[in-house]
Amino acid sequence: MLFLFLVPFLTVGLRKIGPKFHGILAAGLIVVYGFLPSKPFVYDMDIPNNSFTVRLFLYIYITVSFARWYLPNLLKSRKFGAFLIVGGLAFGLIAQLIMRILAYDLFGKWWLFYPKNIPTLAVSLGLVIFAGTFPETHSRIVNRLASATLAVYLLFQGGLGGHFAAYTLGSFWGGSNGARLLLINIALAVAIYAACLLIDLLRQLVFTVTIDKVETPLFEWAYSLVKKTLNRIMNSIMRTFGKRTEVSE
Repeated sequence: MLFLFLVPFLTVGLRKIGPKFHGILAAGLIVVYGFLPSKPFVYDMDIPNNSFTVRLFLYIYITVSFARWYLPNLLKSRKFGAFLIVGGLAFGLIAQLIMRILAYDLFGKWWLFYPKNIPTLAVSLGLVIFAGTFPETHSRIVNRLASATLAVYLLFQGGLGGHFAAYTLGSFWGGSNGARLLLINIALAVAIYAACLLIDLLRQLVFTVTIDKVETPLFEWAYSLVKKTLNRIMNSIMRTFGKRTEVSE
């Protein structure tokens, strides 16, 4: 919510400073937060618990908005999208391999796959480019599934869903490593994602047969009730204030 409140002011400010200083700001943020380790920065955006803080959203908005506003041709190139995906993955994997070989104790400090890091940003932007340049199609099934994807964020971003999954599914990780652990993680991720979609699809079904069938939508009725109540309160206050004003005169 705070990020959405700040976006209009941030947009105006970035437009006013122009492409040159916007580019310098974006490049500086990428150097500081995209490459360097998290330890030296007390107020890093990955603290606590790698949470998606307002700082992270502002950082991504500043960097991605520069590309969107001033490099539109690149964002339409599928070759550039492929370069970002392959380059981001290669850079991240090679960097981690080098750090494991040269200095194992620094592996965690130089982990480059947090949301703020350049490999993650590059791969994400590359996928967005591919999605944006893909021939437009329409599918009721895809649209319905897409309408339920917010449930995954709502159920797990707050922390309760993640703790529940770790508590109930922790036994799957016991004694596993290597390729088996990787396959288990992938299977669990797909299963949890599908379960969240199913929960929201069921919620939509319940709303369809209950709330949406009411002639006066529930939220409009509630808004009308609150509005009428506030109007009565304000009118009462104004009448009382007016009488006191007449007496004082």
